[in-house]
Amino acid sequence: MILGQGVPIVEYANAEGEIVTVRPAREVVLSAGAIASPAILLRSGVGNAQALEKLGIAVQCDLPAVGQNFYDDLGVGVVVGPQQIPMDAQSYGFIGVGAFATATGNAPQPVPGYGDVNIEIQISTSSLPGAPEPPPPLPKMSYVLIGSSSLHLKSRGTVTLARSDPTAKPVVDPGWLTDPEDWDRVLAALGLVYRIGCDTELAAAGGWNPLRSCPSISNFRCFRSKLPKRGLA
Repeated sequence: MILGQGVPIVEYANAEGEIVTVRPAREVVLSAGAIASPAILLRSGVGNAQALEKLGIAVQCDLPAVGQNFYDDLGVGVVVGPQQIPMDAQSYGFIGVGAFATATGNAPQPVPGYGDVNIEIQISTSSLPGAPEPPPPLPKMSYVLIGSSSLHLKSRGTVTLARSDPTAKPVVDPGWLTDPEDWDRVLAALGLVYRIGCDTELAAAGGWNPLRSCPSISNFRCFRSKLPKRGLA
């Protein structure tokens, strides 16, 4: 967006790569999501003035809060082996929908003001469209991924720019687990994932081989230094 001349002027690249200029008659509503919206504002000169000046971006409005307070749920999971290859693909795509959500059992306790749903469970397979390859050092293989996301965590991150180039991806730091209170909830979610993976009846229904052992929550403390703390946009 080009600011400072009355109503903002919008420039964008169309499908052919051509730069198109739009001059709105009244106003511009910016609604590009939690990552792209602050990135567009920052490239347009709206954000922390010192950070923008370092990138050579002309400051239109010094608003240090732009790109701050970013939030994203943290997902953890376990990979288990399928009972048959190939597995049936599901129509909703890879992690397109949670199998169920619960606030019972040993799941994290509800956060006041957010209702009862505080954890999401996703069960997906490598046969689903768009499913990624297992991360190293795991070999390429068919798998079932049992994942869990703790909702309403307290940790917050940032969306910033590394370059002024409008085609460059923004830098996203989700800030996962920077608030100490989030650790117990995430480790409890991981424990629930393992219990699902060990359950023989759920394994028979879901088509995976049950895990041989289910560690206790206290054993998950070793994950504190291993859980990822950075994401990609």
